[in-house]
Parts: sequence; structure tokens; C-alpha cells
Amino acid sequence: MAHDFHTQKIVDNVHKTIIKYTAICDGASGELSKAILFDASAYTPAATQNGVQYIDAVLVGCSAMLYWDSSATDVPLIGLPPDHSHRNDLREDDLPYLQNDVGTTATGDILISTNGFTAVGDTISVILSVIKTGV
Repeated sequence: MAHDFHTQKIVDNVHKTIIKYTAICDGASGELSKAILFDASAYTPAATQNGVQYIDAVLVGCSAMLYWDSSATDVPLIGLPPDHSHRNDLREDDLPYLQNDVGTTATGDILISTNGFTAVGDTISVILSVIKTGV
């Protein structure tokens, strides 16, 4: 068996990509370890320099850490708590977005690692709005 993953593209244009990512644990495949949550090359135009405008997440049975992907060293983006609805909207704080601070080694991808994603039915649901700044 394998974990069940789904990525739904909601918006993809020259300025922004919004996706809904869902992962359901199969109880046997183990934790996610820097798996690709947002694959920048899968959207048009691809952008290696980008920022996150908002994250809506619900995690059941596990917690997660998101990372900016780098060809050198990945950089932590944000932690998502277990069994909790999480909303981080920078627009509410009058900020345009959280800039990818990896620098020239940025790939544009956003990765996810989990803690406790081990029981059948553990679930991760993330809606992510990515602003393309490097196009």
C-alpha cells in the first residue's frame, strides 16, 4: 500500500498559484521526509523565487514542517500543529507575502516533513497560495 496523495490546482497564472494538497496515511509507509508539497516546475510559468501569501491547513493525527527547497540546504518555512486548524494569512497583517529567503540556490519548491503520520487515516490538508516573484 502507499499513502494517498492528491494535489488540486485552483489557480495558476503569471502572478500566483493556489493549490490544495491532501495526504492520507496508509498506516504502513511511514513519515513524509521533505516530500514535495509544491512543485514549482509543474506550474506555468515556473518560478524559483516565490513567496507564500497564505496557508490554510488542517492536520489530523500528526504535525508537519514546511521547508523552502534549496539545491544546497533547505530552509524551514513554517510548522503546522497537530489536530488543529491553522490559518496564516499575511494579507491580514498588511504584508504582501512571506518571501522565499533561500537565495540563489532556491528551486521554488516547498517541501513537507511529518511527525506522527503513521496511523491509518491520519490526514493532512493544505491550501497554499504562492506568489511568483521570480518570473
